[in-house]
Amino acid sequence: MPTEEKVTLVVPFKKIFTKFTQGDPDKEYLMSAGSWESQAQKVNLETCPAMMVRPPMDKYPWALDLALEVATNYGLLVQTIGTHLGREIWIYHPDYEEHLSKMQEFPENSPGWHLIRACLCGIPFRKVDFAYHLRKGYGEFTS
Repeated sequence: MPTEEKVTLVVPFKKIFTKFTQGDPDKEYLMSAGSWESQAQKVNLETCPAMMVRPPMDKYPWALDLALEVATNYGLLVQTIGTHLGREIWIYHPDYEEHLSKMQEFPENSPGWHLIRACLCGIPFRKVDFAYHLRKGYGEFTS
């Protein structure tokens, strides 16, 4: 029996994002705001310690402003982290600042790096994929 190809989370999200925004910048902003707001609620409730987005550089200024506004609404913190794919924006619970720092000590795409990222994003240990960077969609943007 053939196995289904593993994809990153951006693949199914991109399908919905594209359908409802149709490339309209205003709709992209509103959909991002709603999505990030709901994720920040989970971080605030400590369902997961953090959330991360990696917007394309042309959307980075408004994405960072939006992230700061959403984080402030819940008393959360924001940190940007550079990777070979671009700058990530992390919104995280203050109790997990050390974990975010620790993640940056590991080489990008190493098992330790993937483990900490997964845990920060609330992924159960049994679901951690240490080869996540090999999945289809890795490095893609939603728009």
